[in-house]
Amino acid sequence: MEIHLQEMRKRAGLKQAEIAERLNVKVRTYGSWERGEAMMSLEQAYNCAVLLDCSIDEIAGMPVRDPSEFRDPREAELHRCYRSCTRERQDRLLDTARDFAGMSRDVAERGLPGAQEVSA
Repeated sequence: MEIHLQEMRKRAGLKQAEIAERLNVKVRTYGSWERGEAMMSLEQAYNCAVLLDCSIDEIAGMPVRDPSEFRDPREAELHRCYRSCTRERQDRLLDTARDFAGMSRDVAERGLPGAQEVSA
């Protein structure tokens, strides 16, 4: 299994030292996870996923959603673009989409499951 930890970390805009400190592990240990030289526990994978705002499936390289589930190819492309962005650019993309939809951030977030967990 190919671990996508480095990709998720870079998307979150974090350095190895930052994430290692937040996970309370040595940078060397974290680096060995990214390189696939050592396996992390399920608890460590969960903590990484929470910190990186992704799923354990994403860390493991499993697709988030099959593009064929989108009826419109443009929607699938938009989804791929969003997933490849850094957190900052994802926020900008969402703001742009809300603007085009004539929707405020508050209104958009009230309509999302778990929206109360989203920070402004």
